[in-house]
Amino acid sequence: MLSFRESTCFIIIIIIIIIVIIIIIIIIIIITILLQSCFMCNGEIEKGDLVVIASKLSADMAIHPACFTCATCEELLVDLTYCQHAHKLYCERHYAELIRPRCPACDEVRHFMASG
Repeated sequence: MLSFRESTCFIIIIIIIIIVIIIIIIIIIIITILLQSCFMCNGEIEKGDLVVIASKLSADMAIHPACFTCATCEELLVDLTYCQHAHKLYCERHYAELIRPRCPACDEVRHFMASG
């Protein structure tokens, strides 16, 4: 027969195990909910659909391949290098324009000279 102290410890261990299992179930439910809608259009993503996981945004954000586009020119980014700024996706050209604007006359990226 277990002493009162041993039985109390046993009950605490069981409670901790139950809490851990509940936390794991909640995490799985949250991940499932997050992966059920497209981050860009909020459209439904069905089981078995192809999705893009934009790791530069977040590892748990699924995006329809057709929604994986530049925020400026709407070019598909599936086969291109993409950049992110303020939770928006950009092709390299338009991301660079966020950092340094282009000259309207020659379309070159403007280089600013430091005044000395």
